[in-house]
Order: sequence, then C-alpha cells, then structure tokens
Amino acid sequence: MNITLRAFQESDFDTVISWIDGPQTLALWAGATFTYPLEKEQLQRYLDKAGECYPWRSLYAVVDQDTEQLMGHIEFSDIWPHLSLRFARILIGDPGSRGKGHGQAILRQALALAYARYNVARVDLGVKKENLLAINCYRKAGFKDIGLWPHAIDTPIGWIDVHWMTHTREEQKP
Repeated sequence: MNITLRAFQESDFDTVISWIDGPQTLALWAGATFTYPLEKEQLQRYLDKAGECYPWRSLYAVVDQDTEQLMGHIEFSDIWPHLSLRFARILIGDPGSRGKGHGQAILRQALALAYARYNVARVDLGVKKENLLAINCYRKAGFKDIGLWPHAIDTPIGWIDVHWMTHTREEQKP
C-alpha cells in the first residue's frame, strides 16, 4: 500500500466522523479526548489547539496515494526534538481496511517522518491493553514492550489500562 501523511484539516472532519460508530470506537481511538457523538466542533477545537495551544502536537491525515482517499489519522504529540515524541490517536478509519497490513505502512511512514523531521531518538505510544491486534502490529513494526499503566485514562466507557511501547532510532530499518 502506498500511503502518505499530510496535515489533518477541516475537510477531513466528515470522513472521520463517519468512521466513529459508537462510544467504544471513539474511546479506543481517542481515549477521553472527545465525547460521543463526535461532532465537527470537537474536531475543530482539536485542530485549533494543535496549532495554537500545543505546538508540540502535530496532526496527520493518512491518505491512500493510489485513490487519494483519506484512510486514517495519526497524531504526533509530546514532541521533544532531539529526544522523543509519542504517537497517539492512530486510526485506520474504514473497518474494511483493517487487518490488511495498512498499519505497517502507516507506521513506516510515521516513524520515518518522526526521525527525519524531529530528529528524535525514540518514539513512544500507549495502547489499550486489550487491543491485541494493535499491539501485535506495533511489535511487528519494531516497537518494544515497556510496561503497563493501570487505570491510565478515565473514559466514558470506563478506565483504560494502557500498554506502553517504544521504538528507537537504532531499530529504524533503512
């Protein structure tokens, strides 16, 4: 799959909203960042804050280069150039596109961008401990298990235990 990452923008809102079919999907993607039902106003605040209040946060749309269709989202947050950053709110939007290896393509692009643009030594992420498909995807991309953060996020569907993982520049394949 040929994918590219570009800046997340207002024209992406309707597509992202169409992917969120309930509070479970929203909490799995965004933790407590948004409330269900997801609305354009919430996404606009999220986009505005990334540029104004949180300069250490960059939002990306994942686009299929062949069809030019929006297929996902990824956030780079807690960016500390020359040190580390964290991947957050990773989503392959279309349920029919999940489980087909697109996650690996997204992670390859995102890791390359993180190491090139921000010159970080490490990329971290947290994932709901029950999300074994995502955990296996991250492991396949070279992320290593760090540990468990019990009751890390209080969401409308209950507390989420977070499985922490990390990827270092040395693990980046050429």
